[in-house]
Amino acid sequence: MKKVLGIGIILLLMLVGCSNDDTQASNESSEKETGSDKEQQSKTNDDPYNHFDDVSWEDDHRGLKSEITKVVTSNDADGNGNHLVGIKLKVDNTTDEEFSYRPAYGTLVLSTGEQVKMAADYEPTEINGYIHEGVEMESNINFLVESDVDEIDWIKFIWDAGQTDDNGVHEDKKEYQVKLELND
Repeated sequence: MKKVLGIGIILLLMLVGCSNDDTQASNESSEKETGSDKEQQSKTNDDPYNHFDDVSWEDDHRGLKSEITKVVTSNDADGNGNHLVGIKLKVDNTTDEEFSYRPAYGTLVLSTGEQVKMAADYEPTEINGYIHEGVEMESNINFLVESDVDEIDWIKFIWDAGQTDDNGVHEDKKEYQVKLELND
């Protein structure tokens, strides 16, 4: 009985010792991440994207609510070395009117001096076109860029929204110019 109890205590001490090593390694890893140049960036070995979850912006234009909830960047977005800046955009038309909303045709300006016109790809799920009454949508607007994304300090995203009359003439057009800091 004393042998079993002694073995149990030894095993318990070994487990506690291993646990402390793991905790210490985890704390050292956390300290290294916290000290990085991009504190808002979370990146795993399998994930080619830098995630900026704390970047946000919102606006309410006559009941058309727009919100940027996240920005991602990558120097190898598709495994072929393409550099990308992606913006997660939500829109909610709380009115009984239709709005023209075209962020995929927008412009992206980077702190590196690069300017990109129009998103890289267009998918039917993207927010682009007419947003009818009561519609709420969310999508990623992705821009292929030439810049090393690790060198980007801020982005400026420019697009427009508005309403058209029966003849297709824009009324009440609004141009959004949203500058988002990626590094503090």
